[in-house]
Amino acid sequence: MLLARPISVCVRFSVTRNYLDWLTNLPWGKCSEENLDLDRAKQVLEEDHYGMDDVKKRILVCGAISVINKLL
Repeated sequence: MLLARPISVCVRFSVTRNYLDWLTNLPWGKCSEENLDLDRAKQVLEEDHYGMDDVKKRILVCGAISVINKLL
């Protein structure tokens, strides 16, 4: 009986189902060309994402590592 279950269980189910729907609809196996323009990445991060400086720094570090690996 649905009404006998706590609402949090129903909410958790809905969130999980939405996540799985989203995950299975990703274009798996399709790749785009890697864009390694770190200046542009920094500009986009600053324009579109307020705060989160640690996260933005980590994203740029990962991008810099990709650039270095591509050069090697």
